[in-house]
Amino acid sequence: MLDSVKKEVKFLRKQGFEVATKELRYERYKRSKRGVFFQKGIDVQMALDMVRAFKDTGYELVIVGSGDEDFIPAIDLLKEESAVVWIAAVGSNISSRMVRMADRFIRLDDYKHRIKALPRQ
Repeated sequence: MLDSVKKEVKFLRKQGFEVATKELRYERYKRSKRGVFFQKGIDVQMALDMVRAFKDTGYELVIVGSGDEDFIPAIDLLKEESAVVWIAAVGSNISSRMVRMADRFIRLDDYKHRIKALPRQ
């Protein structure tokens, strides 16, 4: 994990957030010395964590911090279980289908003037 990411994870954990991480994989391009780092399966893990947390805590509200359609099956399941689902995402990265299925949609772009960067530690 990059040092800058480690600092962010440490900060979030100190604030009481549960932060799950996955190792990045590296694959070379065919017939090239260059490659790319990528992560796989993080959306699936997040979806499972959302459903588990809802069932284990008894909370009524789930806030999904993504507009990625990969979360639709998990959101469908949560709504079948009577969860109230809010979706908070950057407008350019939101699926219109996600907006329609949300009980409330929060376009984070509308709040950027009120969000301040945290001081670096």
